Amino acid sequence: MATTITPAFAGDSTWLICKGKADRAGTAFPLVASLHEHRSPKGDGRDISVTLIYGEHVARGLIAGWSAQKPGALTATLVDGRKSKLFTGTAGVDDQLSEIELAGTIDENFGDDAKVSMVKLKAKLICEAQEP
Repeated sequence: MATTITPAFAGDSTWLICKGKADRAGTAFPLVASLHEHRSPKGDGRDISVTLIYGEHVARGLIAGWSAQKPGALTATLVDGRKSKLFTGTAGVDDQLSEIELAGTIDENFGDDAKVSMVKLKAKLICEAQEP
């Protein structure tokens, strides 16, 4: 069950766990995202830090200058030290922070092969707020 919340517009932030099925070049697979909605470094807007998780594979990126009115650019890089690009495309988070939609390309091997093979990805993940 999704929890409806509003973005944090003071000095605080919101942490969400989002999960669902993603479509990787026609093949469905489970995908989890951890989102941290927070004040931008200059304090004049909101950013969302995004961590994508698939099994043991973890990649991080940032939606800078988040706006619920339009998807923002997102590049997520594996955190295992290789700095390989796992996902590149757009990420849209609704104004209630209840879902994230990803559209772009993803490494179909999640960084396991020496050669990166980017394929199309679409995902709609349902988010739930986490208590501090």
